[in-house]
Amino acid sequence: MKSKGRGVNALGVVLALVTMGIVVLSIVYITRHRVGKRWRDVTFWKDQDFGSWERTDEERSVKGDFDSLHVHNISGKIEIKGWNRDYAQVQCTKRGPFAKELDIITAVNDGTLWVHPEQDGKIKQPFASVTFDIMVPKGVSSIIAESTSGSIALSGMESSIDQELRSVSGRIETDNARDLSASTTRGSIRFRFSGSRLYVKTVSGSVIGDILALSSRGSCELTSVSGSVTLSAFDELSTRVLMKSTSGSVVSEFPIQWTQKKNNELKGTIGDGAAFLSIRTTSGSIKLNRL
Repeated sequence: MKSKGRGVNALGVVLALVTMGIVVLSIVYITRHRVGKRWRDVTFWKDQDFGSWERTDEERSVKGDFDSLHVHNISGKIEIKGWNRDYAQVQCTKRGPFAKELDIITAVNDGTLWVHPEQDGKIKQPFASVTFDIMVPKGVSSIIAESTSGSIALSGMESSIDQELRSVSGRIETDNARDLSASTTRGSIRFRFSGSRLYVKTVSGSVIGDILALSSRGSCELTSVSGSVTLSAFDELSTRVLMKSTSGSVVSEFPIQWTQKKNNELKGTIGDGAAFLSIRTTSGSIKLNRL
């Protein structure tokens, strides 16, 4: 019985040693595989030709039958100006180690001039920024401009233009908007408006704007989460108005027929109240001034 017990114990020891050996070999294999993969990854990136920081300037003229402009940018500012010629001019400055591989697309499609960067290479993420300076002719009546990281500015338009301006991180400025939609997550917004639909929103930044005209059934909505809102309007402004700040003062230079009046919330009617105006901010003051 003792010899049989010793045999069982010996077998148990052998099995334990075998198991330990398998575990050790597995650890060695996995470690070498991961290290090898990491080394291959490092070698791959090391072998890539990232090049040096480059700057490339381009300029092109675009003719065609278009009355709208759509500009999309990933990283970099967008500046759009009006001029008296019958074609558009697109100037761009590309900066970064992959500036040469970044193509700039300018194409006219269904009455719209499209302008945007397009990566031409193996790297999916374009390691380059683009600054756009675009001159547009008189016939353009609407503009859409978008930038993930960069400011947007419109100026020099002879007549008011419908505009949609969006930036994730960057300020927005426009001086002659008809219907306007402008939004940014981080940055201030400045505008001059004379249409029927106004929508302005910033999460972190101030809002400063002028209402030169507002149609009788128009609507205006201005919002800032963290920042003040200062709005100046023409003397004949006629609108229902709601101004509310969670933690900030609310002031109006226009006489308002009050339906509700608190320290940080005003609600009522200016004139006959044909249009609608809403101004809200979470942290910041609100001022409604006369032009």
